[in-house]
Amino acid sequence: MLSKVALIVDSESRARDQAALTLSRRGFLLKIAKNHRTALCMMAAESADVVVIDTSLPEAAILEFGRELRSINPLCKLVLLPRRARKSERISPVVTKPLDSKALLRAIERDPNQCPN
Repeated sequence: MLSKVALIVDSESRARDQAALTLSRRGFLLKIAKNHRTALCMMAAESADVVVIDTSLPEAAILEFGRELRSINPLCKLVLLPRRARKSERISPVVTKPLDSKALLRAIERDPNQCPN
């Protein structure tokens, strides 16, 4: 069975490292990007099943980034990592910082047809 690939996009090393540790323990192959531009290049080279995204960009930029990711892989799961909830979190699961490993795994495993809480 092939391992799933997770792309972690976060400029904060602490959050990146915690997400990487959590997902590697679950068997995910990891790709790490410090910014959205690098993430798009990585995604184009090798698609990911899950993309964990720091939402430090303005909301409009996050929505566009999500659209670009989904144009590369329409089935990839997007999990947002905001400091606090915003309107854009309605489109994807949310795990607020500081990162809670169990909440991250619940967000990834959630049924994509289920509405966010």
